[in-house]
Amino acid sequence: MLGRFLELRVAAEEIGESYEFFQTIGFQNVPTGDIVGHPYAVLDGGGLCIGLQARAEVEPRLVFVRADLESYARALRRLKIRFEYSRLKSDEFNELGFCDPDGQLVELIEAQTFSPGARPESQNSICGDFLEYSMMSSSLSAGVAFWQALGFGTVAAGESPHPWQRLSGFGLTVGLHESAYFAPGPSFSATDLDARLGFLAAKGVDVRDRRRDTGAIDARAKLVSPDGLPLYLFDAAR
Repeated sequence: MLGRFLELRVAAEEIGESYEFFQTIGFQNVPTGDIVGHPYAVLDGGGLCIGLQARAEVEPRLVFVRADLESYARALRRLKIRFEYSRLKSDEFNELGFCDPDGQLVELIEAQTFSPGARPESQNSICGDFLEYSMMSSSLSAGVAFWQALGFGTVAAGESPHPWQRLSGFGLTVGLHESAYFAPGPSFSATDLDARLGFLAAKGVDVRDRRRDTGAIDARAKLVSPDGLPLYLFDAAR
């Protein structure tokens, strides 16, 4: 229903600083088009593209490409989804945004702003394999119902260390965690995680080991980009 997942879009006050951070952890540059009318860069981490934009928005948003967006907006309204904004005119670049039950912004645009390329698995970021976009859910049942109504299907679930459910669809996997608040962000799963963390630290990346920065999500470690986006790292051996 949603179309195809394009990117996790992040507002970056200093795009150059954020761009350098993602390159340091192994993300690769992706050429972009000229549809966006402000500074814009995209980096591919293997399984997830990060779009950096010099705009006033604060929260990260999940961006999907959906053709015939004006017609699809009517289907979303039938699901009783309230739009945070919508620009649906024949002479404009159409886009609309809405939030999940806990405030995660989802944005639909009518055309892609870059052409995703196939990246060999061996060239994934130093963080490992993209696992999910992790979000806190105040009501797991409500969150799951919302994403299922959009066409996502459950691929994994558990009760420890808190109730959680992982859903996938349209090129994106989201993880809903019924826990105390934590900032949403992408999660990665990696083998040899201690070696990876040591390598990142040697590169000058601020690695927050969970023994020093526990948080509400049970990740082994956390990185924080210059624009404030957390990246959660899990040990694949667990």
